[in-house]
Amino acid sequence: MKAQSLVVFPGQGSQFPGMGKSWFENFPLYREVIEEASDACSLDFKKLSFEASESEIRDTEIAQPLILTVSCGMWKVLNSVFGFKEKVEAKIYAGHSLGEYTALVCSDVLSLKEAASTVMLRGRFMKEACPIGLGGMRALILREAVGREKLLELCEVVSKHSKLIALANWNTDTQVVLSGYNEGLQYLDTLVGKDEWKWLRRSIPLEVSGPFHSPLMEKATEKLGLVLESLKFSASKAQYIPNVTGELCSLENSQKIQSNLKAQVAGGVQWYPGLLSVKDQVTHHIEVAPSKVLTGMVARVDSLKHWKNVHFEDPTKVEEVFSKI
Repeated sequence: MKAQSLVVFPGQGSQFPGMGKSWFENFPLYREVIEEASDACSLDFKKLSFEASESEIRDTEIAQPLILTVSCGMWKVLNSVFGFKEKVEAKIYAGHSLGEYTALVCSDVLSLKEAASTVMLRGRFMKEACPIGLGGMRALILREAVGREKLLELCEVVSKHSKLIALANWNTDTQVVLSGYNEGLQYLDTLVGKDEWKWLRRSIPLEVSGPFHSPLMEKATEKLGLVLESLKFSASKAQYIPNVTGELCSLENSQKIQSNLKAQVAGGVQWYPGLLSVKDQVTHHIEVAPSKVLTGMVARVDSLKHWKNVHFEDPTKVEEVFSKI
């Protein structure tokens, strides 16, 4: 029997210099994906992968299409060379933030060219939406799991007493990311571990260029919406978990997919609720990426310990990984 799998793809922050090198050196198919996406974006993803500095590929306009391209290249090799779909039933797809676009490419809903050029523009629009230095993001480590109501209450209290912040990424039961004005985030830091906020253990500033997945991204939402309207979405029999709802959805309604992608820019990434929505439907959590960001998240959630965590990173160990599924 094939493994019932949730296939996931990471978002911005998972990039690093030299990523994908072994795949590039060993598989012509991977190189074809790099070239196709490079042409679509008028960028040299080979050079950016292997010669650019960490700061260069941190630029959101570069990082987004680069991460998507690397994951799509790995996915194409896994399927065409190693027969992934013959060995594993890829029934549900999901991607964290930017990774949602990768999931749509790998589930045959979007073409690589359209997705790569779109996320490059998405990164540009996100940079332009809020002046540099005005906003940012904080990762919060919680002492205990709390519900959505508590997280929203925290954002409301900070926004009322300082400046707006919002729940950006709900990653696990004890790790979330808040986004908004720097003044609000600084006020948030003063609440950590005090009085009714004792469940807040740590607040960690993230190295990002803006307050992503917050209402401060509304201008980016408007611009991206126009681009999304021009894309061709193909129907797929697979299912996916959109970030903005965290609920299992069909991949047959193109208007709904487009709406989800548009809302995602200024809306929150409901990653943890999304995982819980399929916890009894799948047996394997499979990450296709050159890093283990999402795999690490799942490993820390007690209610998902029954899942088998699989990560394809090293092309020389693909068969070894398959043997464990």
